[in-house]
Amino acid sequence: MLSRWSSLVLALSALGAALVSSQSLAAGSDYAEAMRVRALLTLPTPAVVRSPDTAELRLPVSRGFDQGGTELCWAYAMLNGLETTYRVRHEDADLELSRRAMQYFTMENRHLLRIRGEASYLGERGVAVDAMSMLGNQGLVAFADFADVGDAYGNFDIRRAVDRAGSEAEKIAALHEGLAVVYGVPPAVTHLDDAELSPLELTAAVVEGQVWESYAISRDAAEGYRQHPDPDARPGVVSWYMPQARFEARIKAALAAGFPVEITVGGHCLLIYGARYDAAGRAQSYFIKDSYPGYFYEADPRETMANLVEMTTAVL
Repeated sequence: MLSRWSSLVLALSALGAALVSSQSLAAGSDYAEAMRVRALLTLPTPAVVRSPDTAELRLPVSRGFDQGGTELCWAYAMLNGLETTYRVRHEDADLELSRRAMQYFTMENRHLLRIRGEASYLGERGVAVDAMSMLGNQGLVAFADFADVGDAYGNFDIRRAVDRAGSEAEKIAALHEGLAVVYGVPPAVTHLDDAELSPLELTAAVVEGQVWESYAISRDAAEGYRQHPDPDARPGVVSWYMPQARFEARIKAALAAGFPVEITVGGHCLLIYGARYDAAGRAQSYFIKDSYPGYFYEADPRETMANLVEMTTAVL
């Protein structure tokens, strides 16, 4: 299903490029941006909004993982989401996925796009559906099988090594030599419980046929696929644009079906893994998982909706 979804994305790549919101921001936050977003969203006194008739939806989550000095908040949010959906369907699971493998695949993909003349950006920023697309090609790796990301990636200049190489094949060889020095090499065999799997087999077992789609706010009320609002999305990546008034209901439907929701606020990506609702069904708070310490907090739904750039969740 991932490959069919990737084909759909490519087929729709040219639709509505001129209609992308001028409020778009690149998702790939540093610590300062993440803390700005957290201060903006956090409910100062969550107890004030609670009442005896409050209903709660709360999905299981994995432990917090620190993105450190990387710009991989989008990848962390997506992997957090996959860990949650797996836990929903497998109650005793303790699945944890390697963020460093996604870091490796991200930079490999960025350099390959540049080598082939398809894009020029060389950095870690991206969007959640980029992560799903890469998983369909590269696969997932268990956290225990590949080291976590680190702030110090070594002193090897991959771009310089690639630029000095001659042919395209030589550039790709130089790329992989450099990636190995900087990040190490993701293993060809990984694990789920006690079973040995290839990364693509692990992806199939974790994703279980899910298709995740990006949703963005339509400023003109028209619905349909258009270019993703994040300028650092890979070429051809699209979002389904719809009126902002529909987002809260879509989040609630996803949570009720056992799916968390990745959101982009400003330049930072987060995971909504639950919510509190009043007797009328209105959201009183969202349960957030972040990718910096202090990982779990409650967010104000009004501030969340007012500052939302995009969200990604499973197609229901």
